[in-house]
Order: sequence, then C-alpha cells, then structure tokens
Amino acid sequence: MQCPNCGSAHTSGHGFCGTCGAQLPAETAKTEVMPVVTAAPAAQAPAPQPSETSSSYEEQYARYQQEYAVWQAGQVDPQAEVPQYPAARPVPAGAAVAPKKSKTGLIVGLVVGGILLIGIAVVALAALGVLSFAPLQSGEPQIIEESPAEAVEPAGFMSAEEALEATLADYGSEWVFKVYEETGTSVTYWVGPPSSEYETAITVTQAGDGSWSVTAEEPLDFAGDVSGEMSSPEDQAMDVVDAHLMAVKENRGMDAHALTVDPFASDSASAGEANGEFTGFTIEEAKKQSDGSFWVKTTQVWTWGSEKWQYWVVPTEAGYRIADMKEW
Repeated sequence: MQCPNCGSAHTSGHGFCGTCGAQLPAETAKTEVMPVVTAAPAAQAPAPQPSETSSSYEEQYARYQQEYAVWQAGQVDPQAEVPQYPAARPVPAGAAVAPKKSKTGLIVGLVVGGILLIGIAVVALAALGVLSFAPLQSGEPQIIEESPAEAVEPAGFMSAEEALEATLADYGSEWVFKVYEETGTSVTYWVGPPSSEYETAITVTQAGDGSWSVTAEEPLDFAGDVSGEMSSPEDQAMDVVDAHLMAVKENRGMDAHALTVDPFASDSASAGEANGEFTGFTIEEAKKQSDGSFWVKTTQVWTWGSEKWQYWVVPTEAGYRIADMKEW
C-alpha cells in the first residue's frame, strides 16, 4: 500500500502514514476482535543508573502511547501486534527494600504471657483455699470422732488463804497474818509471830485456771529480832518509830501508815512522804509510861531546819504501834 499524499510504501494494517501522517485508504472492512494479550515476563537486565532508568521508561511510555493511538484508530488486521505496555519502573540499583515484618515473635510472646498469667492465677487461688488439688474420694463420708477434753486439775489452791496457810507452815504454825494490799487477782499478807511485829510480806496470785499460789516472799524493813531472844519493849518501841520515820523519808507512805493506829492513823501525817525535804533523824530516848506505852523522842532534820517530835507508842496484838505524836 502507498500513501496517497506522499507516495510512501506501507504495509497493510496501518491507518496513517508513518512519514507524513496522512490517513491511508481503508481496506475491506472487517470485524475487529480485540486479541487477548499475555504479557511475557520481562527479561532481567542489569539495573541502570537512576537517571538512565527514568529517561528510558519515559521514552518507552511515549512510544507506546503513539503506537496504541494509531492502532486503535484504524486497526483492521486481527493479526496485528498489540503494543506492549512498558514494565513498571524498575527500582534503582542499591536502593534498600524494606523486608516484610514477621509476626511470629509477637504471637509467641502473647502465648507465653497468657500461660504465665494463668499459672499465677491458679497459684493465688490455691493459696487462698479457693482451689484444692486434693484427690476426690468416693464412697461414704468419713466421720471423725473427737475425744472429750480431759479435765485439768488446778495447779494451786482453791483460795488465797489456803495458799498462805500452806506457806505459813514453813515459818511456824502459830504465826498470824493480816491483809496488807488486795487486788482482783493478788493479795499481799503481812505475817509474823504472835505478840510481835510482822516480819514478812507474802504475795499470793490467782492463775488463769482460778487457783491461787504464792508468788513472792519478802522480809519487811521494820522486822524485829527473830534470831533468838526477844528485844526489850523499850527497843521495840524505838524500832517502830525508826521504821516509821525511814518510810516517810523514802516516800513509802503506805509502809509508814501500817505502823500506826488510831487516833494517829486517821491523820494524814501517818502516811506522809518527805519528797526529798526530810534529810535525817535521830532517836533520842524512849520513856516508858505506867500503862506500858512509851513516848519516843526524836530530832528531825528538814531542808528548812531542825525539829523535835515525840511519838506515843502503844502495845497491840500486832506489836507496838504509833498512836499519836507531838512536839517536845
């Protein structure tokens, strides 16, 4: 076929002249069937430089556009070759390709963490007693019979006086006593031979089972001579005054009061405490009276000066006691 415009020769199947661009005469019309194109795998070529790759791709794409327009406008030959679209723009040589991230490590971590959480929960419930790993036993339930608790005998005595009397047997069967101090669970007794001063303080205490037993035995500071011969009434009277004044000086008001009887026992001075103001005293003499009592004279030294006091000492069933005092 020749171009009617410029006379250039052309093969059949072209709609326009490749030299001047004039439209070529149409051949016998045929039904155009679009062929199915299977793109051949692109041959691998050495990776071009970034600038050369971009230029080559643009040229191929422009040529494809031109050839496709010509083919679409006048294609009548079903055997004509369909222009091939250029391959995708190649990746420049040396460019880093990001690898696909693997999720295997994350899945393994989640599985291990879940197992650990389940294990911790099981251990916590077992510690609290919610879960029990004891094997289940089939059959009839077991009945555990508990033996009755044996009655425990009290370790001590049934009363405080019984405990005291048992201890007094070691001192002497005729010894007498009186209650010096008493609380809900303990009693302190003063004990001594009859017609004499009390010599010992015995404390009896109640245990948790309700029984009583002796827990302390202490000699009294104002005890008389118990080693043999009884001291004279005059010495006993002076000893009582000496013990009373020593208790006042040492702030032992209850001990001082225990050595007094009425009317002096009703006076607050009978249980006086010096609080550091009583520095010393001297027993001067004991003058016996016709009724067997004594006036015991003393000289006392206080922080404000010296004073002279005498004490009326009378015999009682518990021994000599102070019944009154006055200046001399």
